[in-house]
Amino acid sequence: MSEIVDIKPTVGGDDDEDADVHNPVAVELAIRKIANRTAKGVSECARRLDAWRTATRVYDQAYARAYKNATGTNQYARKYDAVLATEKEAEARDTAEVAYKYAAGIADFLEAELSAWQSINKSVNNMYQVAGVGRT
Repeated sequence: MSEIVDIKPTVGGDDDEDADVHNPVAVELAIRKIANRTAKGVSECARRLDAWRTATRVYDQAYARAYKNATGTNQYARKYDAVLATEKEAEARDTAEVAYKYAAGIADFLEAELSAWQSINKSVNNMYQVAGVGRT
């Protein structure tokens, strides 16, 4: 005896809430929202990149001063003294780097999401054209 299996169409996975049929207005609204988020993300990425570069500059200068002022007997001892003396600056630099890379990752995701919605928009528009919706 054959079993009938109910298969729900999905866009991104089994539990995807967006797996329903879209209309052009809803798709255009989604595209507009993502475009607005992307625009805000550009300034956020720029702000975080600036913070990372500033933290890197502060670390480099602190490290150079610490290395120059280190009293170690050889270059390795001075290097390790400088590393220990600039722990806070290194941590601030690393934190700023992670924040920037996170924002850049979100920007990449939004770009991919926008592309997906644009594909959906094309499919929905094609579906409406084939069905003859809007023809008089």
